[in-house]
Amino acid sequence: MTEGQVTIVDVAATAGVSLSTASKALNGRDRVSQSTRDRVVRVAQELGYRPNVRAQRMRTGRSSVVALVTALPAQIVSEAAHLGFLLELSFPIAEQCLRNGYSMLLVPPVSDLAALDQLDIDGAIVVDPRADDPIADRFRSRGVTVVTVGKDGAGAADAYLDRGAGGADVMLDHLADAGARHVAVALSRQPYSLADSHLAYLESRSDEHLRVSVIRADASAGEEGGYVAVREALVSDPSIDAVYAPLDALAAGGLRAAVDLGRTVPDDLMVATNYDGRRAALAQPAITALDLNLPVIGTRVADLLLGLLNGRQVAVAHSPTPVVIARASTSR
Repeated sequence: MTEGQVTIVDVAATAGVSLSTASKALNGRDRVSQSTRDRVVRVAQELGYRPNVRAQRMRTGRSSVVALVTALPAQIVSEAAHLGFLLELSFPIAEQCLRNGYSMLLVPPVSDLAALDQLDIDGAIVVDPRADDPIADRFRSRGVTVVTVGKDGAGAADAYLDRGAGGADVMLDHLADAGARHVAVALSRQPYSLADSHLAYLESRSDEHLRVSVIRADASAGEEGGYVAVREALVSDPSIDAVYAPLDALAAGGLRAAVDLGRTVPDDLMVATNYDGRRAALAQPAITALDLNLPVIGTRVADLLLGLLNGRQVAVAHSPTPVVIARASTSR
């Protein structure tokens, strides 16, 4: 018997188990005793067995593929960001998928949702869904299991990663410690989950020493949306001495607006954001950001989705607490 001729039938016969037991042991998706699983796996390795992926798909009706897609527009996650956030998040997700017999497909931002119908997937991870997210709805209508990074307000997801305050608590404390007295928090005008989590936190926050104003920016306009919103806020209220924009594109636009208005950063105005990507690191001055611990977030959201696909009842996981990466934009 040569390596290319080995089938799962050969593995089952050599291991002394039924064909279905051998399949379950190798797929790792059903209850099989550990001793049986170890024996089947050992025999498969000794025989040089390699699964026929196409045959598995035909037999199970599953693609064993999951997709990672963002609800945010290309103006936020592409362009100057070069999909950095998604790429960093994708590595731990891809690793978890491979360990569990799945492949991961990274989907760029789409303007035509019909393009998603071409994806032959079992599950999807949707980053930063809208309150009435059409992407999650579209996937669920096809029977695709959906997990979201951030809570989907419409409840279309099967499970979600709770980001808590979304980093607002950590960053506002940092700005206050740096001397801020009036922070403008620039959130997307569109109802993405990150904006919703920030609003919920700000409504519950009580700090008599730090005034917080919320301004809304058009995320679909990318950096220009941040520029317009922050410029208007600074002109209308000169007491603003810090801008916190969780979306890095809005923060970069806000920094440009401050410079155009003659505000010196950080002496006159501090600027901060969430994602520690190219926009934050390469800005002049460099923008203070958060270490969101994307490897842990990716692992946790992947475990949520894979658990659901393998029949486990899971509903929510929680993000780790972010850590401030202080840069020149807040160094007074």
